Amino acid sequence: MKRSLISSCCLGLVVAGGMIAVPMAAARPEPTKPATGGMPEMDPKMAEAMKRMEEHGALNENHGYLKQFEGEWDCKMKWWMNEGGPAIENKVASSAKVGFDGHFLIEKVQGNVTMAEGMPPSPFSGMAIMGYDNQQKQFTSTWIDNMCGSVMTQHGSASQGGKVFTFEGDSYCPMNDKVCHFKSVCTVVDANTRKMEMWGPGLDGKVFKSMEIMYTRKK
Repeated sequence: MKRSLISSCCLGLVVAGGMIAVPMAAARPEPTKPATGGMPEMDPKMAEAMKRMEEHGALNENHGYLKQFEGEWDCKMKWWMNEGGPAIENKVASSAKVGFDGHFLIEKVQGNVTMAEGMPPSPFSGMAIMGYDNQQKQFTSTWIDNMCGSVMTQHGSASQGGKVFTFEGDSYCPMNDKVCHFKSVCTVVDANTRKMEMWGPGLDGKVFKSMEIMYTRKK
């Protein structure tokens, strides 16, 4: 009987305590959530840096111009060793695709080419990457291949609604054994045809049109 009485008293205290505790808990104010939706407030300098990163990686109409170069292409190449000399002609194939979430065009070129008249053809492979730099406000194009030990980098702009691209840059020229200035122009003739032309110095130092490539979309 004594144990039952003690147990009843303990139970009464627990219930009574609970009845007292519940109103007290309910009366506590809800903790205020940060205005950032639960994220800690960012340092102003870091917030500004994050904003610049977002703007630098944003896509715009210039990136949209890259899509027109996608696809499989037949390429007829002509180049000249010197102004007025005979053209050396070759045929290669190009495959291009926009990648990295729309930021860059990656083009791969393959074929067999003759470097000079009378020489047997040799396997040729090259790759170009082109994109638009939001910070520099210009396009950047790089080119590498299996016959050259340098990376050719050029910068340029688009005109006529993304139908004409003009690039310029400096690169080492083994023929002249020095860094030379080159210019290239890519003209979109229509959805299935485009032309790329390049100008550079000959052995006499005079700048002339040294290369032309006609792209025709494969059917």
